[in-house]
Amino acid sequence: EKKELALRRMLLLHGVSLSIGGIPLLYLGEEWGMLNDYDFVKDPAKAGDSRWIHRPKMQWKFLEELDDHIKSGNGSIRSTIFRSTQKLIALRKSLPALAGQDMELIATANEHILGYVRLYEGNRLIVLANFSDETQEIEGNKLRTAGLGRFFLNVIDDKTYATSEQLVLAPYQILWLNRV
Repeated sequence: EKKELALRRMLLLHGVSLSIGGIPLLYLGEEWGMLNDYDFVKDPAKAGDSRWIHRPKMQWKFLEELDDHIKSGNGSIRSTIFRSTQKLIALRKSLPALAGQDMELIATANEHILGYVRLYEGNRLIVLANFSDETQEIEGNKLRTAGLGRFFLNVIDDKTYATSEQLVLAPYQILWLNRV
């Protein structure tokens, strides 16, 4: 379960990064779960500069294993991160609301859930992100006031929701909601 939560946290952060606006930044290897490199602290010239933690040496062995996992359909953590990140990038490209820079925060009334609306040329996408390791809820009506309407689709997993219901977000879940 610990690994599952770590995976969900990583995908939550990728989902926010790819939807909040601006140019998303993924450091080398993050798209497939490469870990930070703490060896920089051994070099006196780099030890005081924490930016080096995100400048690891490419781990070619892991990349080759990832390629094998993807080709075989193996559901390893690295291949899951890679496939999920690819899907989020493809969704970002396909959603007109993410093309502009306009973003409005939503008052979710839940300190664990970040909510915002992305707007562009009449298109809207609501993003809800649960930053807790516990299940969280938000009133569906909160989304109606954000202009989404009565029914909406989470484009990440194709699940439909209604504003008349409570939305239940699993630990570290992110929703990208489009009007139906």
